[in-house]
Amino acid sequence: MIFLIQKNGGYMVAKKTRALTTMLDAHVNPSVFQRNEATRLMCDGDNISAQIPSLSTLRTAKSKAISATRLHSDPIIAIQMIKYNSAYGSAIHDIGYDKFFVHLWSNKQIQIYKELYSKIDTPCISF
Repeated sequence: MIFLIQKNGGYMVAKKTRALTTMLDAHVNPSVFQRNEATRLMCDGDNISAQIPSLSTLRTAKSKAISATRLHSDPIIAIQMIKYNSAYGSAIHDIGYDKFFVHLWSNKQIQIYKELYSKIDTPCISF
């Protein structure tokens, strides 16, 4: 786990980083994280402690962390950027904006189609 400590509010930054790491890397839902924290910090019958983050706070933090990793905030512009990004191996071949569609296929899918095309006159493949 990653702990970032800063002079001002370092403990809270460390808790937030631990929460985000758990939710994003371990794929733990915010409600499960909150329940695990309650189990760790509380005894039976205790009132909910202020140390346990609320569900809305956890959901907001998770959403902002996921949004920070996106190429662009607009999903259509992000798809356009992916189309011309060499890291994705030109998997997106066609994008339409009026009646929105995206045609994409991987190199493996193209290879399967070409092999089938050489064997059958009219190949039909559904992935």
